Amino acid sequence: MIFSPHGAPDVRICVTSLPAPAPAISQREAERLCAASALRHLLSDLHLPLPSDAYPLISHLPSGAPFIPSHPELFLSVSHSAMHVAVAVSASRPVGIDIERWRPSLLKVARRFLSDSEFPNFSSFPRSLLTAWTIKEATFKLLNSPGLLSEPPRVMTSLPLFSPDVRLHVIDVSQNGDQILTIALMHRPHR
Repeated sequence: MIFSPHGAPDVRICVTSLPAPAPAISQREAERLCAASALRHLLSDLHLPLPSDAYPLISHLPSGAPFIPSHPELFLSVSHSAMHVAVAVSASRPVGIDIERWRPSLLKVARRFLSDSEFPNFSSFPRSLLTAWTIKEATFKLLNSPGLLSEPPRVMTSLPLFSPDVRLHVIDVSQNGDQILTIALMHRPHR
């Protein structure tokens, strides 16, 4: 599925399902191949040439942020969960994306990514906790900052829900609240 978030036609998102596990391929390799396939679909959708075999489709900066060597002018963000891969591309503004499926281990790490004031409001409700996680992780990716489980732990003092600089799009991918996709964008394109 390829789409643009509401009000952001300059951003293209591709969400695709991971294939069933295969014994000859690791989960990490399946995620990498699926992300590359999603990126090929996005580049085609944007009428951009696919890179030659001389270029890796996706490379990473020392910070871990992904980029497209054959299209360094594009902003790229990639995320994966147990079931899906999500890729976001923009030619005009930074973008961060996170897709996550609910898992009980989020309860164990909630104190690492929720501030003291957020913890009582989000930790009691699985969907709220999952949404808070994806908002923060997508925003960290947008800002090219270390993630939520980095060492030492990074905690935003509050969710960026009312920031004039960041626009958030939160989508229930599963229709039942156990898988959330969040897209974080700089409010205005700057290119």
